[in-house]
Amino acid sequence: MLAKSAKEPLLFGAALAAIVVTAWFIYQPAFGGVFLLDDEPNLGRLTTITDADSALQFVLSGNAGPLGRPLSLASFVPQAGLWEQSTAPFILVNVVIHLLNGLLTYCFFLQLTRAGRINRPDDQIVALAAAAVWLFIPLLASSSLM
Repeated sequence: MLAKSAKEPLLFGAALAAIVVTAWFIYQPAFGGVFLLDDEPNLGRLTTITDADSALQFVLSGNAGPLGRPLSLASFVPQAGLWEQSTAPFILVNVVIHLLNGLLTYCFFLQLTRAGRINRPDDQIVALAAAAVWLFIPLLASSSLM
């Protein structure tokens, strides 16, 4: 039988996995969405991507906002060939990025609580709660699914 100290990481790891998997299933119905609002003006040039140079030109020539959103545009490059076919690959990448950010949120809050000398297992509970809030808050969900 596992000792109490050996069970804790497994328990919290399983809880984190359950939160991420739940978020995945919650976001899954959105994969059938449609392009909206400013998608055509900002992403229509995906059809011009043929090589690394044209991909770099696409990423650096954005005009949505003062900085052009190069990181956002870079996340669309891998799906460039699917631009006119379906929104699903674009939403899938956004959801995966959102889930990864949820894991990073967990890691950040775990380190923050440990630096603040919060006792175990309270540090894990705070980190799990922060990750869950990040993954399920409607404001962040809507931006990931558009």
